Amino acid sequence: MKMVWVMMLSLFLSGCTIWGGVQEAEQSSSPAASGSDATSTTIPTTVTAEPAPFHIEQAIYIGKSDQGDVYEAFGHLYLVGADQHTVEIGDSAVTKRGAKLSMDGSVIVYQFMDTANMSSPLAIALHAIDTDKITVLDTYSHLPVLGDYLWAGDQVLVMDARQSHAPMFAMYSGSTGERTRTGQVFQRLQETDIRSSYLLRFDPPEELESIVSKDYPITISVLTSDGALHDLFEESLYETQFLDVRLSDDRSAIAVWTHLVPDNSSQLMLAAMDPATWKTGQWQTYKTAPKKEGFIRFHTDRQIVLLSNEQSFRLPSTINPS
Repeated sequence: MKMVWVMMLSLFLSGCTIWGGVQEAEQSSSPAASGSDATSTTIPTTVTAEPAPFHIEQAIYIGKSDQGDVYEAFGHLYLVGADQHTVEIGDSAVTKRGAKLSMDGSVIVYQFMDTANMSSPLAIALHAIDTDKITVLDTYSHLPVLGDYLWAGDQVLVMDARQSHAPMFAMYSGSTGERTRTGQVFQRLQETDIRSSYLLRFDPPEELESIVSKDYPITISVLTSDGALHDLFEESLYETQFLDVRLSDDRSAIAVWTHLVPDNSSQLMLAAMDPATWKTGQWQTYKTAPKKEGFIRFHTDRQIVLLSNEQSFRLPSTINPS
C-alpha cells in the first residue's frame, strides 16, 4: 500500500492526472457544479500575501473572477488583479492541479493530494474566491477511483476513472459540496481539442429507489461544454437496465437500448434530433432479441443503427430546422 501511495503522489506532483489524461493547456473561458457528502475543510484557508515567484508566461490561464484573473502554475493558484498585483490562492504548502473556474468566476475546483488519507489520497476541493472557504468533496463513497471533473452549471460533475463502457459519475453542489445527482456517462462528444460534451443518464432520486414496485423517472441529457444541460429523454421506467445510449456522429439521431428485467425483454428506442437545439422528434420503439449487455453503432451513410447482436434498424427521418 505504501508503494502504491508513493507512486500516486509522484504522478500527481509531476502534473499527470491519475487516470492517464493530459491537463488542458488553456481554458480561456471555462464554464460555471445531494446526499450530504461534503466534508469540512482540513486545508488551511489562508491567502498568502507574498507568493512564490510567479511568471505569467509560464502559467495556465484558468479564467476571470470578480477579483482578477486566475492562473495555475507548478501546483499553485494565483490571482492577478487589474493592477497586476499577484496573490497566491490557498495554502502554498498544498499542491493543486487541474483547476477549473465556475461560470460566474466565484469558485475554483481543483485536485490535491490529501496526505492525511492514506487509503484514498487523491481528493477534489472547492475554493470560494470571495470568502476563502474550502470544501473537500466526499467522493470515495461513490467514486473510488477519481476521473475527470468539470462544471455543469453551478454544480461539479466528477467521473469514475475505472475502465467501463459507461462509467459512473456524481454531481456535487458548487456552493455546499453536497452530492446532488448520480448516473452514468455513455458518450463523450468531442467539440474541439480541449472542449467536449457528455451524454449522461441520470439515476432516479435516491429517496425513490427504496420504494418497491415503482416506475422510476429516468432522464438522459447532454452536458455541453458551456455547462448547460439539455434533456433529450424523460420517462418513468420499472426495473430497466440501460445497455447503451448513443448519439450519431452528426448529432442528428439518438438511440437508447434497454433491457426490461421482469419479462427478460429488450427494446431499442430511436428519435431524430436537431443538433442546433438538442430537441428530439417522436420516439420510435422496436423489440430486440433479449440482451443484458451490448452496444450501439450508427452507420449514417447507410441510414441504419447496428446493434452488437447484429440486428439493424432504419434511422428516423431528420428534423427540418424551423
